[in-house]
Amino acid sequence: MNHDLAQIWQNSLAEFETTVSKGNFNMLFKQSSIGKIENTEITLNVTSNFIRDWLKDKYHAQVLKTLKKFVPEIKELKYFITDKSPKIQAGSVLDKEKSKLQLFNNNSSVSTLNPDYLLESFVIGPSNRLAFATCQAVSQNPGKDHNPLFIYSGVGLGKTHLMHAVGNEILKNNPHKTILYVSCENFANEYINSIKTNKMDYFKKKYRQADIFLIDDIQFLSKKEGTQEEFFHTFNALHQTHRQIIMTSDRVPKAIPDLEERLSSRMSCGMIVDIGQPDFETRLAILERKTEITKKPIEPAVLEYIAHTIFSNIRELEGAFIKVVTDAHLLKIPITLDSAKISLKHLIEEKDKKARFSKSFLPDSCQSDGWKRSHHNYARRQSD
Repeated sequence: MNHDLAQIWQNSLAEFETTVSKGNFNMLFKQSSIGKIENTEITLNVTSNFIRDWLKDKYHAQVLKTLKKFVPEIKELKYFITDKSPKIQAGSVLDKEKSKLQLFNNNSSVSTLNPDYLLESFVIGPSNRLAFATCQAVSQNPGKDHNPLFIYSGVGLGKTHLMHAVGNEILKNNPHKTILYVSCENFANEYINSIKTNKMDYFKKKYRQADIFLIDDIQFLSKKEGTQEEFFHTFNALHQTHRQIIMTSDRVPKAIPDLEERLSSRMSCGMIVDIGQPDFETRLAILERKTEITKKPIEPAVLEYIAHTIFSNIRELEGAFIKVVTDAHLLKIPITLDSAKISLKHLIEEKDKKARFSKSFLPDSCQSDGWKRSHHNYARRQSD
């Protein structure tokens, strides 16, 4: 059978982009490609030993599971190191509308759970302790307590990790359960496509028969009146039969613009938990766990430098860590504090540039530390 290797990888990338950090996606997945498919074996071309080892250790199961959605007969995934990076047309990976509609036509539009997102691999700190404890309780008793569960936070702070982790834990303890995970954007795309293809009965049956329904980035329901109507009925059908519903968002339900009041009320009728920015100790613990993947020691001073420098979210923290490790590997130099500073120089300069740009718009009277603290607290209240 002839396979369109490029299209298979494009569709796979569209899925990886929604489940892995931006740094991992750009450095690991976007630089790789499918080399060949022979019988039940698929070969992934990668550009270095480092990327091969990282993919094998951290993402092997997820990559194989995703590829099997497009080539069901494959059973084995191998890696081949090549000097050539794949030539991907600009925007092709980000053309989510096309990729996700193709996934729906293949009856596999719902993204699979990321097997690497587990409760035991989640680093707990003051900023996420309540969210973690709630997710742990839901995984042990789905559909009973904390239903629905609404998790909100800024970008890259771990809400998607927790959602996948709950799904994986429930599936481990209840393999017969039907668990559906989907992004809100995908849900909307499927709904539209179902109307176009007269498959609404299938769409309704698929979602309303789920035992566990996980929907990511629910804020994208904003201004989508038809999708809101369908989600409202899906929510009611599941909730009335005590099926567990978990939603994530970048804000609380009442702060989602152009969201029907009845939907906001439904989303708020269970447990709402937030995840804040990780403190220094939590960031350091995350980096220390990452060193286990590299399988080589990294000086504590290097990890502390990264943890002090990157504080906005975990996704950026991961990206910075990978850049430091990758740069040292490609240059064949040891990872030191100096090499880390060089690797992150442009990132830090960009962050400083944005900070100076924002500050330039403040009047001199607003430059005091007191005003900054007040403004920070006000901004946090507004985001909540």
